[in-house]
Amino acid sequence: MDLPILSAALENLKRKWYEEVEINPETVLMDKKDFSKRIKPIKKMVETQFAGTEYVERMKRSVEGMNRMSVSEQLTHFFEGIDMPVGKKEKKALQARNFSAHGLYVGDSIDYEEQKYHCYFHFAMN
Repeated sequence: MDLPILSAALENLKRKWYEEVEINPETVLMDKKDFSKRIKPIKKMVETQFAGTEYVERMKRSVEGMNRMSVSEQLTHFFEGIDMPVGKKEKKALQARNFSAHGLYVGDSIDYEEQKYHCYFHFAMN
């Protein structure tokens, strides 16, 4: 099955694209300064709720990480950035990528050969 290889290649293309373009190069959902202002009360709450545990700093980092795009969001943004719309078939192919990347899929069973075909076909036609 070529899906893990295709997935790795796709993520490498996405990573290189983000390095080259000025559009949201840090793959964040909103402006970092604005986000930092908005999460201050949440971080204070984390400090209070987890005081006395070894997890305070880890939980604060998790809160700070909420501003990062998921890999799926980054891929969608990448496709939009290169003028390749993501339709239902492409979203299913991305779901198949999630299964190979994470070993877990919730939903309908995936026909990997069909998804691979759709990926190849879509890329070949554009």
